[in-house]
Order: sequence, then structure tokens, then C-alpha cells
Amino acid sequence: MEQMHQRNERLIENKIWKYLLPGIMMSLALQLGNIVDTVFVGNFLGTEAMSAITIVLPMETLIQVTGYCLGMGGSIAAGILLGRRNKEGASQLFSLTLWITVVVGLVIAAAAPFLAMPIADALAKGGSLNIPAGQYLFVGMLGAPVICSCEIKK
Repeated sequence: MEQMHQRNERLIENKIWKYLLPGIMMSLALQLGNIVDTVFVGNFLGTEAMSAITIVLPMETLIQVTGYCLGMGGSIAAGILLGRRNKEGASQLFSLTLWITVVVGLVIAAAAPFLAMPIADALAKGGSLNIPAGQYLFVGMLGAPVICSCEIKK
């Protein structure tokens, strides 16, 4: 019994590292992208443009979190079903999660022309940063389908 318990612990630990490390690397890459955006924009476009990116960063993070929640949550739920030997249910859940994630990303992208500027106005409180912040948020919202669908793992 003890041998089986140790074997199960090893298997679980291997699976945790198999999925934990890519998740950490993905989060690191997304945050590094935000930092690189800020550095390049600050150096080439100036402090006002950098301030606009910083104002919009919470909305960018919200878009990323949407992908995390849908993609990772659906993948975990599908993994639980696979652990219960329900391959058909896991496949259906994974497909449903994929479709929902893509649709949510497309809805965010479709809303970009209508919501980017009002959100930027609210975040910048009508100041001079609202236009560059709105432009940056617009592009970020257009990328939502890609960002959200990259979170799904099989």
C-alpha cells in the first residue's frame, strides 16, 4: 500500500510540474510583454505615451484574466473528467471551453470600436491621455481572441 501511495505522489508531482511550469512561463511572457511595451513606448514615443499604457494596463490584465479563467478552468475540468476515465465528456467539455473562449475573445474584439475610448476616458478622467490610452486599449482588445485562446491547454 505504501509503495502505491509513493507512486501516486510521484505521478501527481510530475503532472503538477508538467503543467505548472508552462503556466508560470506563459504568465511571465505576458507580463514581460507588458514591460517591453512600456520600455519601448517610453523610449521612442515619450512619457505621455508610456503613461497612457500604464493607465490602460488594468484593462489589459482583465482581458488576460478572462482567458486564464476560461482556458485554464476548462482545461482543469477536462483533466478531472479524464482522471475519471470519461474521455467523451472531457472532449466535449474541452471543445465547449474552446468555443466559449474564442467567442468571448471575439466579443471583446467586436466591442473594441465602441468601448475602448469610453473606457480610456473613464480611466484617464478626461485628461490629455485619453486618446493614446484609447488607441492602445483598442489594439489590446482586438488581440483578445488570440490572448484568450492561447490559454487553453490540452
